[in-house]
Amino acid sequence: MGAKILLVDDNQELLVLLSRLVEQQGWTPVAVGRGKSAIDAIPVEQPVAAVVDVLLPDMMGYDVGAALRKANIPFIFMTGVFKGGRAASDARAQHGAAAYFEKPFDSQKLVDALRGLVPAGTPAATSRSSAPPRPPPIDDKTDFDVEVGVESGFSGSRTPSPPPP
Repeated sequence: MGAKILLVDDNQELLVLLSRLVEQQGWTPVAVGRGKSAIDAIPVEQPVAAVVDVLLPDMMGYDVGAALRKANIPFIFMTGVFKGGRAASDARAQHGAAAYFEKPFDSQKLVDALRGLVPAGTPAATSRSSAPPRPPPIDDKTDFDVEVGVESGFSGSRTPSPPPP
């Protein structure tokens, strides 16, 4: 079994793509769709690194980042909503993220960033002879472009704004 990488995003399609990408590197993906599930998985799964979406259905990814930081696990934030230089610098300075990716992002750049977080000497995946057949590899030159639904009235609170009259 390779080093575990925690993947946190409510978009199931993106989680599948990220899981495949992580597996291709010999790591073991731990994919979850909610912040609470991610926080609960930290002590159980003991990942060596994480990729966390900033906007989750049950909490902000910043809360997951705080739990990861407390457990001394390096992490990367990704977002389809909070874009721009200030969001990226705040993610690093205020929340301790090692990197910040805006969706869509280059899959190879994400892999390179993760490689920098996985401790040297971490065991790679063991023999794959007993593993089930793998899906075709993801082209490393491909951007991950996945539809991200955002409510137009989002003001930063977890309660959606009511529809206009």
